[in-house]
Amino acid sequence: MILASAVLAPTPTSPASSRLAARARSSSAADALMSRLAALSPSSAAALSPAPAAPPRRLAVLLYRPFDLRVDDHPALADAASRGADRLLPVFCLDEARELGAAPRAPRAARAAPPTVLPPPPTGPHRLRFRLEALADLRASLAALGSGLVVRSGAPEDALPRVLEELCVVAPPAAENVSLVFHRRPPSPWLPGDDDGDDDDEEERRVAEAFARACERLGLGRPTVRRHWGAATLHHPVGEVAAWLLGGGGATGTARRRAPEPSPVVDDADGADAAEELLLPHLLPDSFSAYKKALEAGAPRRSDPVIAPSDRKKRPKPPLGALLPSSPPLAAPAGPLPPLPPPFCDAERHGALPDDVHQLYAAHDGSAEALRELSRLCGGGGDHFFGPGKVVPAYACGGGGGGDGGGDGVRHPRADARSAFPFCGGERAAHARLEHVMERVLGAAPVAYGEARAMAADGGRSAGSAKLSAYLAAGCLSPRRVAERLRRRAAERLRRRRRRRQARRGDGEGGDDEEGGEDEEGGDDEEGGEDDEDARWLLSHLVVRDWYVLSGWRERRRRQKRRRKEAGAEAAAASAASAPAAAVAAAAAAAAALPPAFEAWARGRSGPPFVDAAMRELAATGWMSNRSRQLAASALAHDLLPATAAREEEDDDAAEWGGGGGWPLGARVFESLLIDGDRSANRGNWASVAARSRFDPEAQRAKYDPEGALERAWLEEEEEGG
Repeated sequence: MILASAVLAPTPTSPASSRLAARARSSSAADALMSRLAALSPSSAAALSPAPAAPPRRLAVLLYRPFDLRVDDHPALADAASRGADRLLPVFCLDEARELGAAPRAPRAARAAPPTVLPPPPTGPHRLRFRLEALADLRASLAALGSGLVVRSGAPEDALPRVLEELCVVAPPAAENVSLVFHRRPPSPWLPGDDDGDDDDEEERRVAEAFARACERLGLGRPTVRRHWGAATLHHPVGEVAAWLLGGGGATGTARRRAPEPSPVVDDADGADAAEELLLPHLLPDSFSAYKKALEAGAPRRSDPVIAPSDRKKRPKPPLGALLPSSPPLAAPAGPLPPLPPPFCDAERHGALPDDVHQLYAAHDGSAEALRELSRLCGGGGDHFFGPGKVVPAYACGGGGGGDGGGDGVRHPRADARSAFPFCGGERAAHARLEHVMERVLGAAPVAYGEARAMAADGGRSAGSAKLSAYLAAGCLSPRRVAERLRRRAAERLRRRRRRRQARRGDGEGGDDEEGGEDEEGGDDEEGGEDDEDARWLLSHLVVRDWYVLSGWRERRRRQKRRRKEAGAEAAAASAASAPAAAVAAAAAAAAALPPAFEAWARGRSGPPFVDAAMRELAATGWMSNRSRQLAASALAHDLLPATAAREEEDDDAAEWGGGGGWPLGARVFESLLIDGDRSANRGNWASVAARSRFDPEAQRAKYDPEGALERAWLEEEEEGG
């Protein structure tokens, strides 16, 4: 009893000890409750446990450009999605000033006012419609991957800070965990009238600096900015071109392996900046033929029988695979992408895509005037002279085929019946066209592809050119994907040939062994894996695209260095403000005094029927065949506005880069009107035509349009309708 009373009897306690005892009892009760819940439902116990500190969020902003509108083989997208980002924000900026000629761009305070007579808009209505369809298709592809595409108006250096401000109003990401990823714009050669200082590197640095300033101003810390070369060319300029040229003896001088000075803002994600120090000054040959031979000589030897030489009876040719890129294309994302950050989870915040091209021009100051001036120059009576203005995405056209094309691509429902390029823009349309080319164009035409692609008119039929250039220029399709599809096609042809040979011999040994030996019968089989001239043609034109990018880049760099050397450092700094004004004034003077011969050429009324029909086709559809382009360029450069000694003396650079003369005016019209307009290829082709001897229009007509189909479609019908 004494013991019991000692236990049960209350003992005097202090207030502090009472509080400690109560806390102990409540803690013990809580522990007991958590133990019982854990025994019954572990998930319930975890829900009641104190939440750990949330890890900092990581935001990756992916800037899409007008030349990389796809999800397949997209290094910047793969980079942004693979670095542990919690949120991914794809953005496209519709830069009306740069693309539509809406207003003068003012990256520097010294830029002068626009000329009173506007030059053609850099992006004409045909290519703009194609690009908007590609954007609609890209938005649908990203939505299928759990993401989306935010579209904003304005230059990227202005639009991206506004996007960050929208983001920070709702949920700002953690500091020092923001990144910007984008592809470098493929360099292009300089043309008379271009601003000396307004090159693509400067523009991209402005974008990176504006993004960094906005992040710091909004309290997001210093961002990471990564720039990729991307897949704009078949071969990477350093990883493949420079390495192969060093291996093949293609260097034009002593190669200095000096690394370029790193940018304080932009991270060179894949080493492409080294091309300016290694490839361009010392390794790149001075002609395409030398460049192609050096690549073939320096490319790594592969043991794959699909691309190994197999013809021993005839003069051996370089293997088809000698020019295939070393690395395969990146596959499109197989699973969901990181989600969009709020408030962009709401699709209404993504921004509407214009559905009518002509209304887009009319909505911006300067664009409507530039379009009307282009229409007047080309002889049109109004905006609809430029063909369909309605944007129709590929997924709205019911898949591939349509019309009388028999499945040759995703056709635009409003395309001109005479058009040789009646297709919609977008990545899925690009892949549909690529498959048609592999199955129905290469090796299936009545004549070889190398001849068929040069014909002046084919009405969009299968027996014509590949018509992949527009998709390559817009980035709906990468050159590496085309090369990979050529490699798979060669493998399939080789397997079929081996099966037929085994069936003829009655020998069942070997099966589909892809590691078998070379063709003992030579390369004469119609399905031969290596004797595929059509595939050689297509692959060689991908290499030509690379050459125009690299050689144009080198010419622009040489000119800039020469100008800086002539002026001196102090003089160059003093004249930096007046150089843009002089360039704009020169362009204004040229536009205000267009020669009558040039206007007649642009309107398709210069005289040669073949040339006139080609120019009218260009204005109405945005397309011309390869041969038509060369003939139209030759007529302007050699017959209508040939180079004169006075003009060559006025600008030595124009004379060096293509022989001078009036061809830069024609190059700018082509850049505006062509649906597959590509600055590097367009300017390189014009310079090449201007530098060599002229074409005879009548002889070319007899060879490439003997039935007069082009003239009948674009001259006779218009005369009957008029």
